[in-house]
Amino acid sequence: MKKELFLILLLSAFISFGQQKNFSFNAALADKNNIFYPGDTIRMVLTYSCPAEYRMAGWNASGRVQNLPPSFLSATNLKASGKDPRWRSVHFMTWKWFADEKSFRNVEFSTVGWPEGDYMITVTTVFRKKENAEHRTDKYINSFISFTLEK
Repeated sequence: MKKELFLILLLSAFISFGQQKNFSFNAALADKNNIFYPGDTIRMVLTYSCPAEYRMAGWNASGRVQNLPPSFLSATNLKASGKDPRWRSVHFMTWKWFADEKSFRNVEFSTVGWPEGDYMITVTTVFRKKENAEHRTDKYINSFISFTLEK
């Protein structure tokens, strides 16, 4: 019985892993340049693929505190979540939802009030079923962009 249960569990894991492989997502800076000035707008190009029954529904950007300049939190008056320094993160924008498949092409966020320094930002997208959408079937995938703000 234990062997059968183990085999069923193992098979379920393989099936679940295989389904995740159908999703891909990449965020890249729209400009080849990765040096900007404080106050600039960061524009990105999002590329993705997903199963036909899903669509890219929205995106968000955040940063782990250790991947931001030391003065970021004080300069922006934002609060970090989490207690473990390795995983503390800050969400500097709300989720942006796509009305249709074409609206995701113009994605950007502002750096107004951000201090100079090096940034590695986590860009997260959510894939949602087109029909009978339920939050429990949402798929989240991250990508990263890096840039420097300097005067």
